[in-house]
Amino acid sequence: MPRATTTSARPGCSSASAAPTRTSPCAASPTSSSTSRCAVRTCPRAPARRPRRRRHRLLRHRLPEHVAGVLNAVCGALRRPPLEHLEEEREVLRAEELARTDGATRVAAMMRWGATGRGLSSYPEVGLGGLDEDVVGIWSSAAFTRANVVLWVSAREIPFGLDLALPQGELPPLPPDPTVLPRTPAWFVVPGTDLVHLTGLVPRGPAAEVLGHLLQRALTSELAASGASAVVRVEPHDARLALVRVLVEGNPRVREGLGGAVVDALARVRWGRLGAEDRDAVERAVEAADRPDHDPELLLARAADHLLGRPTPAREQRVAALRAVSADAVRAAAEALHDSALAQVPVPGLDWAGFSAAPSGSSSAVEGREHPVRGGGRTTLLVGVEGVTLRSAAGLVTVRYRDLAAMEAFDDGGRWLVGRDGFRVHVEPTVYQIGPEDVARIDEAVDAARVVRLPARPADRLPRPAEAPAAGRRGLASRLHGLRGRRG
Repeated sequence: MPRATTTSARPGCSSASAAPTRTSPCAASPTSSSTSRCAVRTCPRAPARRPRRRRHRLLRHRLPEHVAGVLNAVCGALRRPPLEHLEEEREVLRAEELARTDGATRVAAMMRWGATGRGLSSYPEVGLGGLDEDVVGIWSSAAFTRANVVLWVSAREIPFGLDLALPQGELPPLPPDPTVLPRTPAWFVVPGTDLVHLTGLVPRGPAAEVLGHLLQRALTSELAASGASAVVRVEPHDARLALVRVLVEGNPRVREGLGGAVVDALARVRWGRLGAEDRDAVERAVEAADRPDHDPELLLARAADHLLGRPTPAREQRVAALRAVSADAVRAAAEALHDSALAQVPVPGLDWAGFSAAPSGSSSAVEGREHPVRGGGRTTLLVGVEGVTLRSAAGLVTVRYRDLAAMEAFDDGGRWLVGRDGFRVHVEPTVYQIGPEDVARIDEAVDAARVVRLPARPADRLPRPAEAPAAGRRGLASRLHGLRGRRG
């Protein structure tokens, strides 16, 4: 009869120990001896264009020794990347970017964290063109090390001959989450959509898991007559916090009421009682957590927590903790979600619920030379020694050189400056009365390490004065502008 055991194979060694090590826990589970399911997970803290955790899952209906050969070959390629395929892989990543399906909600990360750290997931990978063999080699050497890689295996046994030879390396700390929102809860508008996307941070633990199920139930009840749908997910954010995602999708008929429905559902959980009728949420959380230790999804979660330095409780401990959750603990988690909430809504206004509008512009302008929009108008570009400011009837948008996240420099003279707070200013000689000498001064003031060089755009794709920010354009539009359609 198959048996379940837990062992550890340390990358770089072929031996196995009786207990998991911090370097690479592997679990053997009772599956067919001809099938090995495994994955390699790395921490995102090495230099990369976007700080996302890389997960590579392999499924092989082969003999275990074949799986070991594949994994050993993968580690060999990580030690010595096949750089002759660099251009091919670059095109693959560009194709993946075009195929992203989170277009309606991808801006949320930038609105919460700006244009650094986790906020980079809102942006296209414009730096792909600047990758060369040296950069890829440095990144690979820093990311794929024995301290920064976890392998999990779900099989009868650890594949014979497994020798994951990787350099020693270090486990670097997670970068801190920048703060770009002056206060929360907050809201912002993405017009032309029929959805609400609310995110918030809560302490990790059983109360957060029960909260997710209770909120799902409350939303289902709140939206029953509208035809809208809701999905609630609770995801690990770091060792201490979980990120709660609420996505509600409706239709134009109910668009204006979607934001209020989400707020009301959250209020029911914040102020309600965890009575007998709500215990089914606990049972659903227990059902989701009551999985054997060799379950592949649980092993995947263990791998992530291992990199975060968070211990994984045993099956019995997980179930007992969920059954012991109190109403006060769930309400506290709901309050944490409310207090940290950022809501993307299709129409303005959650102020009535105590939410504040996310900043729509900058509080001050730089001092510098004014460059009016060509053809006349109320929009002016200011270029100074400290940065650039776009001044229009809608307000100010400023990017200071000291707070610059990146600058995209087109060979045709265009310069797109993105601040760490996510606000952006486009310096376009075809739109503003600005000459090459002023553009050169911007180039001199910007740290060269933050410049992304891009080819000239076709003449018919260059912006025109009519495309300058209009009187009604908000600062959010200045953040969003340029996130799409920039490949032409």
